[in-house]
Amino acid sequence: MTTNPSEEEVLYILRALRHIEPSLGVHKVLAILKERNPSWILSEKRLRDIMKRYGLETVAAAASLSAVPEQYNIGPPPFEQSDPRPHPKGWSVTLEASYEKVRPLQPFVRGQFLGPFDWSKVDAEKKGYKMMAFAKPGRGFSDALLHQLDYKANSDRIYRLYGSGGWDWGFTPNADMRILFDEMFAKALANKDTGALYFMYLRLLAAARQVDVSAADLRAQLHAEYGFDPLNAAPNPPKTEAEVAAWHERDERNRLTYREEKMRMLQDLIKLEPRALKHVKLDESGRVIYDEDIQGIDAVFCVPVRKQRDSSSGRLQFIMTLNDGTQVIPTEDNTKSCFPHLKDPDREPFS
Repeated sequence: MTTNPSEEEVLYILRALRHIEPSLGVHKVLAILKERNPSWILSEKRLRDIMKRYGLETVAAAASLSAVPEQYNIGPPPFEQSDPRPHPKGWSVTLEASYEKVRPLQPFVRGQFLGPFDWSKVDAEKKGYKMMAFAKPGRGFSDALLHQLDYKANSDRIYRLYGSGGWDWGFTPNADMRILFDEMFAKALANKDTGALYFMYLRLLAAARQVDVSAADLRAQLHAEYGFDPLNAAPNPPKTEAEVAAWHERDERNRLTYREEKMRMLQDLIKLEPRALKHVKLDESGRVIYDEDIQGIDAVFCVPVRKQRDSSSGRLQFIMTLNDGTQVIPTEDNTKSCFPHLKDPDREPFS
């Protein structure tokens, strides 16, 4: 599926690229934009017009960039995303990861403006603020990882994906994948386990597809956070049509096995816990009706989280839009009230 990106989306990545490499010409910039966002329809003429309109057509203008402009924070919030979005070529997440593996690792662009992590807010022990598990000064974690740990500790979602424009995304997989994700996260954090980070990459890639974050940008994010490439553990891509067909067959076999095990687990669950009937569909004979969009291996739920610079400190703050349209800095209490389905078992979006 192709999309016509908004001016704000193009401007967001364009400014970041010009900040990192001010000498990039329009042809190189266009190539990078299309590489990072393969679904975009963007002509060289339109890119030149945007660069000229915002004073980014010269190296001197590009080199002067030093802050996140207000334009990043305009526009209405995007909608929550929970419908699986297949790859345009029908690739599974494992197949897409294999093709991404052989491409050059891209620079970390989307989250670069977070800057150094501010330990003072941890020391301040602000009301409603949770200390980060595992993280203490001197542990050698990257600033990108410290920001991620901070987000995980103070959000109902389990990971943050850096998006385009002024919006990032809070990611939640289905129930059993959440358990596995947390296990793999602990291994990647404590042992620099490449296989664990690769598992995380696959689950996050299913979410990235929903919110138009490219495989390359996701890879760059995890590399910046953990200091090693998550795709070191990915298999090499297929070289022939026969290998592609075998790959698809193996993916379908794995998906079928997962489905059978999931249905068996749910069938046992409804016998032990009648409340499970509230979010598990049954047929007339009492057997579980499997819904790929809810119980599937790639079922994920993404919530928009706004990025905004704190004028008093220069740090980026994450702004959440409540149901009544009010924008607040997320805390435990207002996050639960805004997204009760992430805590209330009767309204849990995934089983």
